[in-house]
Amino acid sequence: MNVPLFLSAFHLHEHRMNLQPALVYSVLSLSTFLKSSNLEDGILGRKKALILRTMAQMSLEQSINCNYITPGLAQAALILVLFEVCCHPEHSAYRANSMLQTLDSLIRTLGFLDMDINDPQLTRFRDHTGVVGTSLMARTRGSTSPPGLRVGNAGMGVGGSISGVGSSTLDGGGGCSCTLFKISSTNPTSAKTTPFWLATPGWNSSWTLAETRFEEQRRLVWSAMTLAAAHVSYSNSLGLPPLDLAITKPWMINVLFPGETLYRGSNPKLSYDILPGDPSPKDSVWALYARSQLLFASAAHVKYSDRLSEKDKAEFAVRAWLETERIEAQLDVHTCDVEKATIYHGREYLFNTQNLVSSQFTSHVPHPYLGDGSFHRAKAVNWLNHQRHVANFLFGRLEMITGLHHNLLAKRPYFIFWFFGQVARYLNIWQQDNTLIMALDLAKTLLPPMEYLMSIYPSERE
Repeated sequence: MNVPLFLSAFHLHEHRMNLQPALVYSVLSLSTFLKSSNLEDGILGRKKALILRTMAQMSLEQSINCNYITPGLAQAALILVLFEVCCHPEHSAYRANSMLQTLDSLIRTLGFLDMDINDPQLTRFRDHTGVVGTSLMARTRGSTSPPGLRVGNAGMGVGGSISGVGSSTLDGGGGCSCTLFKISSTNPTSAKTTPFWLATPGWNSSWTLAETRFEEQRRLVWSAMTLAAAHVSYSNSLGLPPLDLAITKPWMINVLFPGETLYRGSNPKLSYDILPGDPSPKDSVWALYARSQLLFASAAHVKYSDRLSEKDKAEFAVRAWLETERIEAQLDVHTCDVEKATIYHGREYLFNTQNLVSSQFTSHVPHPYLGDGSFHRAKAVNWLNHQRHVANFLFGRLEMITGLHHNLLAKRPYFIFWFFGQVARYLNIWQQDNTLIMALDLAKTLLPPMEYLMSIYPSERE
C-alpha cells in the first residue's frame, strides 16, 4: 500500500467515497489491536479491535456479494489475514485459513497474477519450479544460465529451477544497490508514516498515478505470497499440508519481482537503469527473498503431491537444493542492511527447503548433495548457529524486552506463531540428530518471548 495515496484519499471527501469500507475498517481494526496489549489499551482495546474486525469482515463479504471487487478490497483482505494470525482472543486456524483463501480468490479474480504477463522482462515459471524465460536485461548483458538451469519452453518439466536469472548476473560488480531503492532513501518522510517499513522497496516520485497503482498491485501480490508462505512454513513445521493457494504456486505468478520496476528509473516499461556489472534486479534482496519463499512453497506442494512419482520428487529435490545454493550465494554478495532489517528470514526458507527435500525426496535416488547425512548435519549446524545470532540480536538481553512500553515485540503479536513454528523445527532437528543440543537450547531461548507475548496479548484459546 502506498500510504500517502491512502491518506490522501481518506482525507479528501471526493476520493473517500471510492474507498472500500472494508479497507478502512480493516486498517482501524489492526491499528487498534496493535495498541491493545496489556501495556497499553488492554482488554477494552482488544474488544474494540474485534468489533472493528467484524465490521471489516461484514463489509468485505457485502462487497463480494454485490460484485464490488476492487484492489482496495484485496488490500482489506490482506490486512485481515495479518489480523487473524495475531494472538487475539478469537483466533482460530479456521479463521486464518478462510481469510487466506479469500485473499487468494480476490487476487485471482482481479487478474493480478497475470498483470505483467506481456512484459518481456518477466521471470516466467512453469509447473512446480521451472523457469521458461529470463529477463531481457540478462540476455542483452550476455549472462548465461548456471549448470542445471535451462532457459526456454522445452524440457523443463518438474525438475527445473525456480531461479529467475543465473549467478552470472553478479559478475563484475561489488556490493549492491538495494539501499538506493529502500523507502527510507526514496521517500524520507516514511520514517514518520511507516517506521516499520524502512527496509522495503520505495516509490519512484516520477511515476504517474496509474504506474503507482500498478506497483501497488504488484506489491499486494508479493505481500500476500509472503503471508501465505509463512502459513505454509508454519503448517509444515506441524506436519500439515499447505493450503491450495495460487499465490504459493510460482508457475501461476506472472508478476515482476518486488522493487524490480524501481531499477527502470524514469523508463518504466522498456529497460533497467543500472550500470554494467551491477547486480540484476532479479537478485535484489527483495527478489531473492521472494524466490526463496516460492521455492519453499513449491517443495511443500511437491511433498504432498499425489501426481508425482518418487523419481520426479527426487529430481525436484536435486534442482531445489542447487537453487538454494545459488540464492544463498547471491545473498552473500549484498552489502546492504535489508537482510538484517528483515531478521534474515529469507535464509530460513532456504534452510527449510534444504531440510525438507533432503529428508523427504531422496530415499530412492541418492545424490552427492543430498544423500550424505554428514553434509545435511553441517547445514543444520550452520543454520542453528545463524539462529543463535538472530536470537541474540532479538532477545539476547531479556531486560530490554520485559517491562518496556515501546519494545521490539509489543507491536508484533503476529510473531507468536513464528515462534511456535521455530520451536517445532528445533525439536525436529534434535529428533533427527540427538547430538545437536544447540537445537534444544535455542528452543528454550524462545520460551521467554513467547510467554511475554502471551502475557500481554492473552487469549483463552492459546
